[in-house]
Amino acid sequence: MMPLLASSQTLSTEDLVTVPSKTLKNALIVKNERDFLKNQITVVRDSVNILVTITNNQDSIIKTQDTSISLYKKIDTDRQKQLEYKDSIINNYQKQIKKIKLKFIVSSIALVGILLVI
Repeated sequence: MMPLLASSQTLSTEDLVTVPSKTLKNALIVKNERDFLKNQITVVRDSVNILVTITNNQDSIIKTQDTSISLYKKIDTDRQKQLEYKDSIINNYQKQIKKIKLKFIVSSIALVGILLVI
């Protein structure tokens, strides 16, 4: 059955194309697969963009944590130096206490010696 043509349309042999139904079915299948793959590519691109964003955020977190770790290490080093300095002060005081005790003992012995001589 031929479609009805409008009065301004004329039918020519260029408008009539015969295509085997198997070829037409294959063309429709290919078109559907193409559309499906096009949608898949869009989904994959979106997924890649999301993963890139996640990766960038994780990199930022890692950099921040590295900075924090460096700061903590510096603080630890500074505190170790403070402890070493305070330990040296304590050692100096202990040496001075020993010297004073030794002087006291020597003075006491000398005083006892003088008292015994009298």
